[in-house]
Amino acid sequence: MVIPNYVVPLNDIAGIIGNSPQAKYIFKYLKNNLHAQIALIEENYIDKDYLIDYSGYYARAFKRIDKCTTRIHFFSNSFSKQDFEDLLTGFREGTEIFKPFRDGYLGFVIVKPVKNKANQPLIGRTILSHLPKADGDEFREYLCSKNESNLYGLPFQIETLPFQAQDQAVAACATISLWTLNNKVKELYQTPSLSPIEITKRAIDAIEEFRSFPSAGLTIKQMFAFFRSIDLDCEYINILNMQNVISDNKFSSKAREDIKEKLKRIVPDTIRALISAKIPIIAAIYIRKNNNKQIEREASHTVLISGYKHDVRGKISKIYVHDDQIGPYCRVKDKSGDGSFRKWEYEWITEFGFDEIDLNGLLIPLYPKIRLNYSEIYETLLQLRKGFPANNLELHLKTIQDYKKEILLNNPKDKIKFLEKSMPRFMWVIRNVKDRSIIWDYIFDATFQNVSKIAEIYYT
Repeated sequence: MVIPNYVVPLNDIAGIIGNSPQAKYIFKYLKNNLHAQIALIEENYIDKDYLIDYSGYYARAFKRIDKCTTRIHFFSNSFSKQDFEDLLTGFREGTEIFKPFRDGYLGFVIVKPVKNKANQPLIGRTILSHLPKADGDEFREYLCSKNESNLYGLPFQIETLPFQAQDQAVAACATISLWTLNNKVKELYQTPSLSPIEITKRAIDAIEEFRSFPSAGLTIKQMFAFFRSIDLDCEYINILNMQNVISDNKFSSKAREDIKEKLKRIVPDTIRALISAKIPIIAAIYIRKNNNKQIEREASHTVLISGYKHDVRGKISKIYVHDDQIGPYCRVKDKSGDGSFRKWEYEWITEFGFDEIDLNGLLIPLYPKIRLNYSEIYETLLQLRKGFPANNLELHLKTIQDYKKEILLNNPKDKIKFLEKSMPRFMWVIRNVKDRSIIWDYIFDATFQNVSKIAEIYYT
Protein backbone atom coordinates (compact mmCIF):
# COMPACT_ATOMS: atom_id res chain seq x y z
CA MET A 1 0.00 0.00 0.00
CA VAL A 2 1.87 3.02 -1.28
CA ILE A 3 -0.55 5.92 -0.94
CA PRO A 4 -1.82 6.92 2.51
CA ASN A 5 -5.48 7.40 1.54
CA TYR A 6 -6.19 4.40 -0.67
CA VAL A 7 -9.83 4.00 0.44
CA VAL A 8 -11.77 6.93 -1.00
CA PRO A 9 -15.30 7.94 -2.03
CA LEU A 10 -16.17 7.14 -5.65
CA ASN A 11 -16.03 10.81 -6.68
CA ASP A 12 -12.33 10.99 -5.76
CA ILE A 13 -11.14 8.68 -8.56
CA ALA A 14 -11.73 11.11 -11.45
CA GLY A 15 -8.13 12.33 -11.41
CA ILE A 16 -6.83 8.75 -11.62
CA ILE A 17 -8.98 7.24 -14.36
CA GLY A 18 -8.87 10.44 -16.43
CA ASN A 19 -11.34 12.02 -18.80
CA SER A 20 -11.39 9.63 -21.75
CA PRO A 21 -14.79 8.58 -23.15
CA GLN A 22 -14.32 5.16 -21.56
CA ALA A 23 -13.44 6.65 -18.17
CA LYS A 24 -16.49 8.91 -18.24
CA TYR A 25 -18.78 6.04 -19.22
CA ILE A 26 -17.36 3.74 -16.51
CA PHE A 27 -17.69 6.41 -13.82
CA LYS A 28 -21.31 7.05 -14.84
CA TYR A 29 -22.02 3.30 -14.99
CA LEU A 30 -20.55 2.77 -11.52
CA LYS A 31 -22.42 5.69 -9.99
CA ASN A 32 -25.85 5.45 -11.65
CA ASN A 33 -26.22 1.74 -12.42
CA LEU A 34 -24.09 -0.11 -9.86
CA HIS A 35 -24.46 2.52 -7.10
CA ALA A 36 -20.80 2.32 -6.12
CA GLN A 37 -19.86 4.09 -2.89
CA ILE A 38 -16.19 3.34 -2.26
CA ALA A 39 -13.07 2.98 -4.42
CA LEU A 40 -9.98 1.18 -3.15
CA ILE A 41 -6.79 2.13 -5.03
CA GLU A 42 -4.11 -0.51 -5.51
CA GLU A 43 -0.88 0.90 -6.94
CA ASN A 44 2.00 -0.89 -8.72
CA TYR A 45 -0.24 -3.70 -9.89
CA ILE A 46 1.18 -6.17 -12.42
CA ASP A 47 -1.51 -6.98 -14.99
CA LYS A 48 -0.76 -10.02 -17.13
CA ASP A 49 -2.35 -8.69 -20.34
CA TYR A 50 -0.61 -5.33 -20.10
CA LEU A 51 2.70 -6.97 -19.15
CA ILE A 52 2.66 -9.10 -22.32
CA ASP A 53 1.80 -6.03 -24.42
CA TYR A 54 4.51 -4.09 -22.61
CA SER A 55 7.20 -6.69 -23.30
CA GLY A 56 6.08 -7.11 -26.91
CA TYR A 57 5.87 -3.42 -27.79
CA TYR A 58 6.36 -0.70 -25.15
CA ALA A 59 9.59 -2.07 -23.64
CA ARG A 60 11.34 -1.36 -26.96
CA ALA A 61 10.32 2.28 -27.09
CA PHE A 62 12.87 5.00 -26.27
CA LYS A 63 10.33 6.75 -24.07
CA ARG A 64 10.38 5.38 -20.51
CA ILE A 65 7.04 3.67 -19.82
CA ASP A 66 6.16 1.97 -16.56
CA LYS A 67 5.35 -1.74 -16.62
CA CYS A 68 3.07 -1.44 -13.57
CA THR A 69 -0.56 -0.32 -13.58
CA THR A 70 -3.02 1.08 -11.06
CA ARG A 71 -5.96 -1.16 -10.17
CA ILE A 72 -9.06 0.42 -8.61
CA HIS A 73 -11.61 -1.78 -6.85
CA PHE A 74 -15.22 -0.70 -6.29
CA PHE A 75 -17.75 -1.48 -3.57
CA SER A 76 -21.44 -0.72 -3.14
CA ASN A 77 -21.12 -0.63 0.67
CA SER A 78 -19.51 2.23 2.54
CA PHE A 79 -16.44 1.69 4.75
CA SER A 80 -13.30 3.51 5.88
CA LYS A 81 -9.60 2.75 5.56
CA GLN A 82 -9.65 1.67 9.19
CA ASP A 83 -12.57 -0.70 8.55
CA PHE A 84 -10.63 -2.30 5.69
CA GLU A 85 -7.45 -2.65 7.74
CA ASP A 86 -9.47 -4.19 10.56
CA LEU A 87 -10.70 -6.73 7.99
CA LEU A 88 -7.12 -7.55 6.98
CA THR A 89 -6.09 -7.89 10.62
CA GLY A 90 -9.02 -10.05 11.71
CA PHE A 91 -9.68 -12.04 8.52
CA ARG A 92 -10.33 -15.75 8.99
CA GLU A 93 -11.90 -18.21 6.55
CA GLY A 94 -15.63 -18.52 7.16
CA THR A 95 -15.91 -15.48 9.46
CA GLU A 96 -18.72 -12.95 8.96
CA ILE A 97 -16.30 -10.00 8.96
CA PHE A 98 -15.59 -10.52 5.23
CA LYS A 99 -19.23 -10.92 4.09
CA PRO A 100 -20.15 -7.19 3.67
CA PHE A 101 -17.03 -6.60 1.58
CA ARG A 102 -17.55 -9.71 -0.54
CA ASP A 103 -21.26 -8.98 -1.08
CA GLY A 104 -20.60 -5.33 -1.92
CA TYR A 105 -17.75 -6.00 -4.36
CA LEU A 106 -18.48 -4.60 -7.85
CA GLY A 107 -15.19 -5.37 -9.61
CA PHE A 108 -12.19 -3.35 -10.71
CA VAL A 109 -10.72 -1.09 -13.40
CA ILE A 110 -7.07 -1.14 -14.45
CA VAL A 111 -5.53 2.18 -15.44
CA LYS A 112 -2.50 1.79 -17.71
CA PRO A 113 0.54 4.08 -17.54
CA VAL A 114 0.02 4.70 -21.29
CA LYS A 115 -1.90 7.71 -22.62
CA ASN A 116 -4.23 7.97 -25.60
CA LYS A 117 -3.99 10.64 -28.33
CA ALA A 118 -5.82 13.11 -26.07
CA ASN A 119 -3.21 12.50 -23.33
CA GLN A 120 -5.68 10.62 -21.14
CA PRO A 121 -4.83 7.34 -19.35
CA LEU A 122 -5.85 4.20 -21.20
CA ILE A 123 -8.36 1.96 -19.46
CA GLY A 124 -7.02 -1.60 -19.25
CA ARG A 125 -8.67 -4.86 -18.24
CA THR A 126 -11.94 -3.99 -16.53
CA ILE A 127 -14.15 -6.38 -14.60
CA LEU A 128 -17.46 -4.81 -13.53
CA SER A 129 -20.80 -6.32 -12.51
CA HIS A 130 -23.68 -6.22 -14.95
CA LEU A 131 -27.17 -4.95 -14.19
CA PRO A 132 -29.64 -7.35 -12.49
CA LYS A 133 -31.19 -9.95 -14.81
CA ALA A 134 -34.77 -9.14 -13.81
CA ASP A 135 -36.12 -5.71 -14.73
CA GLY A 136 -39.84 -5.49 -14.00
CA ASP A 137 -41.68 -7.44 -16.70
CA GLU A 138 -38.51 -7.83 -18.77
CA PHE A 139 -35.43 -10.00 -18.39
CA ARG A 140 -31.76 -9.53 -19.26
CA GLU A 141 -29.59 -12.31 -20.65
CA TYR A 142 -25.82 -11.76 -20.42
CA LEU A 143 -22.63 -13.38 -21.58
CA CYS A 144 -20.49 -13.93 -18.51
CA SER A 145 -17.22 -15.61 -17.61
CA LYS A 146 -15.79 -16.37 -14.17
CA ASN A 147 -13.35 -13.70 -13.03
CA GLU A 148 -11.36 -13.92 -9.82
CA SER A 149 -9.39 -11.14 -8.20
CA ASN A 150 -7.14 -11.16 -5.16
CA LEU A 151 -6.87 -7.97 -3.15
CA TYR A 152 -4.10 -8.20 -0.53
CA GLY A 153 -4.98 -11.88 -0.10
CA LEU A 154 -8.76 -11.36 -0.05
CA PRO A 155 -10.53 -13.55 -2.65
CA PHE A 156 -13.25 -11.99 -4.80
CA GLN A 157 -15.18 -13.47 -7.71
CA ILE A 158 -17.51 -11.90 -10.27
CA GLU A 159 -19.33 -13.45 -13.22
CA THR A 160 -19.23 -10.85 -15.96
CA LEU A 161 -17.48 -10.19 -19.28
CA PRO A 162 -14.12 -8.35 -19.28
CA PHE A 163 -13.67 -5.03 -21.07
CA GLN A 164 -10.80 -2.78 -22.03
CA ALA A 165 -10.28 0.26 -24.22
CA GLN A 166 -8.51 0.04 -27.53
CA ASP A 167 -4.84 0.93 -27.67
CA GLN A 168 -3.91 1.79 -31.24
CA ALA A 169 -0.29 0.87 -30.62
CA VAL A 170 -1.03 -2.83 -30.10
CA ALA A 171 -4.78 -3.19 -30.68
CA ALA A 172 -7.61 -1.36 -32.39
CA CYS A 173 -11.34 -2.07 -32.05
CA ALA A 174 -11.44 -5.44 -33.83
CA THR A 175 -8.58 -6.80 -31.71
CA ILE A 176 -10.32 -5.77 -28.48
CA SER A 177 -13.57 -7.37 -29.67
CA LEU A 178 -11.62 -10.57 -30.28
CA TRP A 179 -9.91 -10.26 -26.88
CA THR A 180 -13.29 -9.93 -25.13
CA LEU A 181 -14.72 -12.78 -27.21
CA ASN A 182 -11.76 -15.02 -26.38
CA ASN A 183 -12.31 -14.45 -22.66
CA LYS A 184 -15.60 -16.31 -23.13
CA VAL A 185 -14.76 -18.97 -25.74
CA LYS A 186 -11.70 -20.11 -23.78
CA GLU A 187 -14.20 -21.36 -21.17
CA LEU A 188 -16.31 -23.09 -23.84
CA TYR A 189 -13.64 -24.56 -26.09
CA GLN A 190 -10.37 -24.28 -24.10
CA THR A 191 -8.78 -21.79 -26.51
CA PRO A 192 -5.51 -20.17 -25.30
CA SER A 193 -5.57 -17.10 -23.08
CA LEU A 194 -4.15 -14.25 -25.17
CA SER A 195 -3.32 -10.57 -24.69
CA PRO A 196 -4.26 -7.93 -27.32
CA ILE A 197 -0.79 -7.92 -28.90
CA GLU A 198 -0.83 -11.73 -29.17
CA ILE A 199 -4.23 -11.59 -30.87
CA THR A 200 -3.03 -8.94 -33.33
CA LYS A 201 0.06 -11.01 -34.20
CA ARG A 202 -2.06 -14.07 -34.93
CA ALA A 203 -4.55 -12.09 -37.01
CA ILE A 204 -1.97 -10.36 -39.23
CA ASP A 205 -0.96 -13.66 -40.79
CA ALA A 206 -3.57 -12.56 -43.32
CA ILE A 207 -1.64 -9.81 -45.12
CA GLU A 208 -3.30 -6.44 -45.71
CA GLU A 209 -2.04 -3.15 -47.12
CA PHE A 210 -1.49 -1.29 -43.85
CA ARG A 211 1.00 -1.55 -40.98
CA SER A 212 0.69 -4.29 -38.38
CA PHE A 213 2.03 -2.11 -35.52
CA PRO A 214 0.85 0.46 -34.64
CA SER A 215 -2.42 -1.31 -35.43
CA ALA A 216 -4.97 0.57 -37.54
CA GLY A 217 -7.49 -2.24 -37.11
CA LEU A 218 -8.23 -5.70 -38.45
CA THR A 219 -10.19 -6.68 -41.53
CA ILE A 220 -12.82 -9.43 -41.58
CA LYS A 221 -10.25 -11.63 -43.35
CA GLN A 222 -7.73 -11.06 -40.57
CA MET A 223 -10.36 -11.83 -37.94
CA PHE A 224 -11.04 -15.12 -39.75
CA ALA A 225 -7.28 -15.78 -39.63
CA PHE A 226 -7.31 -15.30 -35.86
CA PHE A 227 -10.13 -17.81 -35.43
CA ARG A 228 -8.26 -20.35 -37.53
CA SER A 229 -5.19 -19.82 -35.32
CA ILE A 230 -7.13 -20.91 -32.22
CA ASP A 231 -8.76 -23.84 -34.04
CA LEU A 232 -12.24 -22.32 -34.34
CA ASP A 233 -14.41 -21.92 -37.41
CA CYS A 234 -16.56 -18.87 -37.98
CA GLU A 235 -19.49 -17.74 -40.06
CA TYR A 236 -20.29 -14.23 -41.29
CA ILE A 237 -23.90 -13.12 -41.71
CA ASN A 238 -23.70 -10.32 -44.27
CA ILE A 239 -26.60 -7.98 -43.46
CA LEU A 240 -25.37 -5.33 -45.90
CA ASN A 241 -25.46 -7.75 -48.84
CA MET A 242 -29.01 -8.77 -47.97
CA GLN A 243 -30.11 -5.14 -47.91
CA ASN A 244 -28.50 -4.57 -51.32
CA VAL A 245 -30.51 -7.47 -52.78
CA ILE A 246 -33.77 -5.71 -51.87
CA SER A 247 -32.93 -2.73 -54.07
CA ASP A 248 -31.38 -4.73 -56.95
CA ASN A 249 -33.83 -5.33 -59.83
CA LYS A 250 -31.81 -8.22 -61.22
CA PHE A 251 -33.35 -10.32 -58.43
CA SER A 252 -36.95 -11.49 -58.76
CA SER A 253 -39.69 -9.85 -56.74
CA LYS A 254 -40.09 -13.10 -54.78
CA ALA A 255 -36.38 -13.24 -53.94
CA ARG A 256 -36.43 -9.61 -52.79
CA GLU A 257 -39.56 -10.17 -50.71
CA ASP A 258 -38.04 -13.27 -49.06
CA ILE A 259 -34.90 -11.32 -48.12
CA LYS A 260 -37.01 -8.46 -46.77
CA GLU A 261 -38.89 -10.86 -44.50
CA LYS A 262 -35.64 -12.52 -43.43
CA LEU A 263 -34.08 -9.18 -42.48
CA LYS A 264 -36.94 -8.45 -40.09
CA ARG A 265 -35.97 -11.37 -37.85
CA ILE A 266 -32.44 -12.60 -38.49
CA VAL A 267 -30.59 -10.25 -36.11
CA PRO A 268 -32.72 -10.80 -32.98
CA ASP A 269 -33.06 -14.50 -33.84
CA THR A 270 -29.28 -14.89 -34.11
CA ILE A 271 -28.59 -12.96 -30.92
CA ARG A 272 -31.09 -15.08 -28.98
CA ALA A 273 -29.81 -18.37 -30.43
CA LEU A 274 -26.12 -17.72 -29.81
CA ILE A 275 -26.24 -15.81 -26.52
CA SER A 276 -28.44 -18.54 -25.04
CA ALA A 277 -25.64 -20.95 -26.00
CA LYS A 278 -23.10 -18.61 -24.31
CA ILE A 279 -21.45 -17.89 -27.68
CA PRO A 280 -20.32 -14.27 -28.21
CA ILE A 281 -21.06 -12.46 -31.48
CA ILE A 282 -18.98 -9.72 -33.08
CA ALA A 283 -21.02 -7.03 -34.84
CA ALA A 284 -19.57 -5.02 -37.72
CA ILE A 285 -21.22 -1.60 -37.68
CA TYR A 286 -20.93 1.58 -39.71
CA ILE A 287 -21.22 4.95 -37.95
CA ARG A 288 -21.94 8.14 -39.84
CA LYS A 289 -22.20 11.87 -39.07
CA ASN A 290 -24.04 14.01 -41.61
CA ASN A 291 -24.00 17.72 -42.39
CA ASN A 292 -26.74 19.10 -44.65
CA LYS A 293 -27.45 15.57 -45.94
CA GLN A 294 -23.79 15.07 -46.85
CA ILE A 295 -21.46 12.74 -44.98
CA GLU A 296 -19.10 14.65 -42.70
CA ARG A 297 -17.53 11.67 -40.92
CA GLU A 298 -17.87 7.92 -41.31
CA ALA A 299 -16.11 4.87 -39.93
CA SER A 300 -16.32 1.11 -39.77
CA HIS A 301 -16.30 -0.26 -36.25
CA THR A 302 -16.64 -3.60 -34.45
CA VAL A 303 -18.24 -4.32 -31.10
CA LEU A 304 -19.04 -7.47 -29.16
CA ILE A 305 -22.67 -8.32 -28.45
CA SER A 306 -22.70 -9.21 -24.76
CA GLY A 307 -26.40 -9.61 -23.96
CA TYR A 308 -29.98 -8.62 -24.61
CA LYS A 309 -33.23 -7.70 -22.85
CA HIS A 310 -36.54 -9.38 -23.69
CA ASP A 311 -40.16 -9.42 -22.59
CA VAL A 312 -42.19 -12.45 -21.41
CA ARG A 313 -42.92 -13.39 -25.04
CA GLY A 314 -39.21 -13.44 -25.86
CA LYS A 315 -39.26 -10.28 -27.99
CA ILE A 316 -35.92 -8.45 -27.75
CA SER A 317 -36.25 -4.78 -26.75
CA LYS A 318 -32.55 -3.91 -26.25
CA ILE A 319 -29.18 -5.45 -26.89
CA TYR A 320 -25.98 -4.90 -24.89
CA VAL A 321 -22.55 -4.44 -26.44
CA HIS A 322 -18.97 -4.15 -25.24
CA ASP A 323 -17.68 -1.18 -27.26
CA ASP A 324 -13.98 -0.58 -26.69
CA GLN A 325 -14.38 3.14 -27.44
CA ILE A 326 -17.21 3.57 -24.92
CA GLY A 327 -17.54 0.87 -22.27
CA PRO A 328 -19.06 -2.46 -21.17
CA TYR A 329 -22.71 -3.43 -21.53
CA CYS A 330 -23.72 -0.36 -23.56
CA ARG A 331 -27.49 -0.37 -24.07
CA VAL A 332 -28.45 -0.38 -27.75
CA LYS A 333 -31.96 0.55 -28.90
CA ASP A 334 -33.45 -0.50 -32.21
CA LYS A 335 -33.55 2.49 -34.57
CA SER A 336 -35.00 0.53 -37.51
CA GLY A 337 -38.58 0.98 -36.35
CA ASP A 338 -39.51 -2.68 -36.87
CA GLY A 339 -37.52 -4.49 -34.19
CA SER A 340 -35.00 -5.80 -36.73
CA PHE A 341 -31.99 -4.05 -35.12
CA ARG A 342 -30.49 -3.22 -38.52
CA LYS A 343 -30.05 0.37 -37.28
CA TRP A 344 -28.85 1.14 -33.77
CA GLU A 345 -28.95 3.97 -31.27
CA TYR A 346 -26.56 4.31 -28.34
CA GLU A 347 -23.74 6.61 -27.17
CA TRP A 348 -22.34 7.21 -30.67
CA ILE A 349 -25.59 9.09 -31.37
CA THR A 350 -26.68 10.28 -27.93
CA GLU A 351 -23.24 11.42 -26.67
CA PHE A 352 -20.86 11.78 -29.63
CA GLY A 353 -23.13 13.52 -32.15
CA PHE A 354 -23.25 10.86 -34.88
CA ASP A 355 -26.47 10.52 -36.85
CA GLU A 356 -26.63 6.91 -38.01
CA ILE A 357 -25.41 3.47 -36.99
CA ASP A 358 -25.94 0.69 -39.53
CA LEU A 359 -25.35 -2.98 -38.78
CA ASN A 360 -23.30 -4.46 -41.63
CA GLY A 361 -22.86 -8.01 -40.40
CA LEU A 362 -22.48 -10.53 -37.59
CA LEU A 363 -19.40 -12.70 -37.09
CA ILE A 364 -20.07 -15.98 -35.26
CA PRO A 365 -17.29 -18.20 -33.82
CA LEU A 366 -18.13 -21.90 -33.93
CA TYR A 367 -16.44 -25.05 -32.72
CA PRO A 368 -15.27 -27.12 -35.74
CA LYS A 369 -17.44 -30.08 -34.70
CA ILE A 370 -20.52 -27.87 -35.25
CA ARG A 371 -20.62 -28.69 -38.97
CA LEU A 372 -24.19 -27.70 -39.81
CA ASN A 373 -23.96 -24.09 -41.00
CA TYR A 374 -25.96 -21.54 -39.08
CA SER A 375 -27.33 -20.12 -42.35
CA GLU A 376 -28.79 -23.53 -43.28
CA ILE A 377 -30.49 -24.23 -39.96
CA TYR A 378 -31.81 -20.67 -40.00
CA GLU A 379 -33.46 -21.29 -43.38
CA THR A 380 -35.10 -24.35 -41.80
CA LEU A 381 -36.45 -22.12 -39.02
CA LEU A 382 -37.89 -19.71 -41.61
CA GLN A 383 -39.60 -22.56 -43.47
CA LEU A 384 -41.11 -23.94 -40.26
CA ARG A 385 -42.45 -20.50 -39.38
CA LYS A 386 -44.41 -20.51 -42.62
CA GLY A 387 -46.07 -23.73 -41.50
CA PHE A 388 -46.77 -22.40 -37.99
CA PRO A 389 -47.52 -18.70 -38.61
CA ALA A 390 -49.34 -18.19 -35.28
CA ASN A 391 -46.59 -19.84 -33.21
CA ASN A 392 -43.48 -18.35 -31.61
CA LEU A 393 -40.57 -20.41 -32.92
CA GLU A 394 -37.04 -19.89 -31.58
CA LEU A 395 -33.66 -21.34 -32.53
CA HIS A 396 -31.15 -22.52 -29.91
CA LEU A 397 -27.78 -24.27 -29.95
CA LYS A 398 -27.46 -26.89 -27.21
CA THR A 399 -24.93 -29.39 -25.97
CA ILE A 400 -26.30 -32.82 -25.14
CA GLN A 401 -25.37 -32.35 -21.47
CA ASP A 402 -27.25 -29.07 -21.16
CA TYR A 403 -30.24 -30.30 -23.12
CA LYS A 404 -30.66 -33.51 -21.14
CA LYS A 405 -30.40 -31.47 -17.96
CA GLU A 406 -33.35 -29.40 -19.24
CA ILE A 407 -35.29 -32.58 -19.96
CA LEU A 408 -34.47 -33.92 -16.48
CA LEU A 409 -35.85 -30.77 -14.83
CA ASN A 410 -39.02 -30.75 -16.95
CA ASN A 411 -41.66 -33.31 -17.82
CA PRO A 412 -41.93 -33.93 -21.57
CA LYS A 413 -43.64 -36.95 -23.07
CA ASP A 414 -41.42 -40.05 -23.28
CA LYS A 415 -38.98 -38.41 -20.86
CA ILE A 416 -37.08 -41.57 -19.86
CA LYS A 417 -36.89 -42.78 -23.46
CA PHE A 418 -35.23 -39.57 -24.54
CA LEU A 419 -32.85 -39.42 -21.57
CA GLU A 420 -31.61 -42.89 -22.47
CA LYS A 421 -31.25 -42.04 -26.16
CA SER A 422 -27.75 -41.62 -27.65
CA MET A 423 -27.42 -38.11 -29.11
CA PRO A 424 -24.70 -35.93 -30.73
CA ARG A 425 -22.60 -33.56 -28.63
CA PHE A 426 -24.07 -30.44 -30.32
CA MET A 427 -27.67 -29.94 -31.43
CA TRP A 428 -29.67 -27.17 -33.05
CA VAL A 429 -33.08 -26.95 -31.41
CA ILE A 430 -36.08 -25.24 -33.00
CA ARG A 431 -38.42 -24.55 -30.12
CA ASN A 432 -42.11 -23.64 -30.04
CA VAL A 433 -42.68 -21.35 -27.04
CA LYS A 434 -45.85 -19.79 -25.65
CA ASP A 435 -45.74 -17.47 -22.62
CA ARG A 436 -42.29 -18.82 -21.68
CA SER A 437 -43.60 -22.41 -21.71
CA ILE A 438 -42.20 -24.93 -24.20
CA ILE A 439 -44.76 -26.61 -26.48
CA TRP A 440 -42.36 -28.77 -28.52
CA ASP A 441 -38.74 -29.05 -29.68
CA TYR A 442 -37.48 -30.23 -33.06
CA ILE A 443 -33.89 -31.42 -32.67
CA PHE A 444 -31.28 -31.35 -35.46
CA ASP A 445 -27.82 -32.90 -35.52
CA ALA A 446 -25.35 -29.97 -35.45
CA THR A 447 -22.37 -32.30 -36.05
CA PHE A 448 -23.61 -33.33 -39.53
CA GLN A 449 -23.23 -31.06 -42.55
CA ASN A 450 -26.80 -31.48 -43.81
CA VAL A 451 -30.05 -30.54 -42.06
CA SER A 452 -31.08 -33.75 -40.30
CA LYS A 453 -33.93 -33.84 -37.76
CA ILE A 454 -33.19 -36.57 -35.21
CA ALA A 455 -35.96 -36.14 -32.63
CA GLU A 456 -39.20 -34.39 -31.70
CA ILE A 457 -39.95 -33.67 -28.05
CA TYR A 458 -43.48 -32.68 -26.99
CA TYR A 459 -44.38 -31.06 -23.68
CA THR A 460 -48.19 -30.88 -24.08
